[in-house]
Amino acid sequence: MSKGICPETLPPSATYLPLVKETETRVIEISTERRLLQGAILVAGCVPVLAGLAGVVTGTEFIGRGGGGIGASASASVPVESHVRYLSGLLLGIGLAFWAAVPRIEAHGRRVRLLAGIVVAGGLARLLGIVIDGPADIPMTAALAMELVVTPALALWQGRVARLWGPVVAATRVSRPRDRASSAPTRSREARSAR
Repeated sequence: MSKGICPETLPPSATYLPLVKETETRVIEISTERRLLQGAILVAGCVPVLAGLAGVVTGTEFIGRGGGGIGASASASVPVESHVRYLSGLLLGIGLAFWAAVPRIEAHGRRVRLLAGIVVAGGLARLLGIVIDGPADIPMTAALAMELVVTPALALWQGRVARLWGPVVAATRVSRPRDRASSAPTRSREARSAR
């Protein structure tokens, strides 16, 4: 009689091996997706950070309204220069806030949705300007695509990663048994002094 392997003779841990392998594979896939999202937000965040910084430093020259294009001498009024620098500072801040969410992107859903909402509001204002003033040039059209397509897509992706990442974190936590000292009920001072 040959000794074959049958499920009844296997130790209980051996029956879990396929499940463990499948879980490890899924964790790797989710971790990879999280890393891809982090990279995408870092790259996409370069746009508001660099554009915001350029606007803060050069004012209207950056957008080509200072007398003939990028790098031209500024002839815009002081209030217009001030307003462009202010809005550029906001843009810079939005980009930095996106970057600050990257290390724990799965935990920053509210922040990402709020920032995406702000960016979409700006994109809708830009779109209204196109409707009122006519077609935009290529850089403005690219900015509009970032505001109304890329940023909302990143926010949706963040939501997906957060939903997937939660169970991964819960499954990988090792529950430690509480030690007896910490699990014992503590007596209040009054109860101890009453003895």
